[in-house]
Amino acid sequence: RGKTNLMLKVASAIADNAHIPILYYSWEQTARVLFLRILSQQTFIPPYILETKNVLNDPTFSKRYDKGYVKVESFMNYVYLIEGRREDTMNRIRSHALSIMQEARTDKVAIFVDYLQKIPTSILYQDLAQQVDEVSGGLASLSLELNCPIFAISSFDKEGSKLDSEESLQRPTMFNSTGGGDIEYDADVAMVIIKDFKDTNTLYEKIMNSTREGRVDPNRIPHFDILNLYIDKNRDAPFGGNIIIQYLFLIEDNNLVEIGYKDIAQDRTYAKISRIFDWMLENGYLVNMR
Repeated sequence: RGKTNLMLKVASAIADNAHIPILYYSWEQTARVLFLRILSQQTFIPPYILETKNVLNDPTFSKRYDKGYVKVESFMNYVYLIEGRREDTMNRIRSHALSIMQEARTDKVAIFVDYLQKIPTSILYQDLAQQVDEVSGGLASLSLELNCPIFAISSFDKEGSKLDSEESLQRPTMFNSTGGGDIEYDADVAMVIIKDFKDTNTLYEKIMNSTREGRVDPNRIPHFDILNLYIDKNRDAPFGGNIIIQYLFLIEDNNLVEIGYKDIAQDRTYAKISRIFDWMLENGYLVNMR
């Protein structure tokens, strides 16, 4: 939930700010779909509308599209969207990265892998854990060799997927990574993004109350989740602290909007939920009837 969208936002931000080559490998999505998601994030227009409608002739979308397209155009030359294949082993990724760096005349690069369990290995393992250990160690070694950040998405195991599908006192952690024996040792930073059921339900109740009061159009309510991004491990961070960053995930838009840090000591969230509600009104995700 939201993992690919978060990684695309990070990749776009690095390309936009650092102006270095970004290699984004995906074994899940085509390059076209990934580009539509990036464009959607910058224009705040859902991918299906970008693909099916002439947004330039639609006053609802044309200004947003023009502004977002200029933004994408400014950094997209640095982004390489690659559809992962069986041939794209660790050695192939390494060779590709070195080739791109030479072509761009730079010693800097960032690599994204979506997702870790899909990277092919030279040996066909019967045990997924052995395959994941080889890939995880290979990514760590490649990061050191190229002196570059590597971002790898991982799927949850069955227990982690169950914990992420229902409200529970427990949550998935980095230990719920599929086949993830050595990931906890190889990774410098481990982040887990999951749904915040309580805050999502609180926002939904506020919107429903507003529809009953006649303030908000009940036929124009988007699908959304509030997500928590947990920093389960940060090798270079000081000890202590429980860092949780919250996002509003606009599902139709395939977009994540940062809310801010979550205060776990705060029982009442009325002020925060009201700010999110007001933002949705101001940006057209909710339609004011008054």
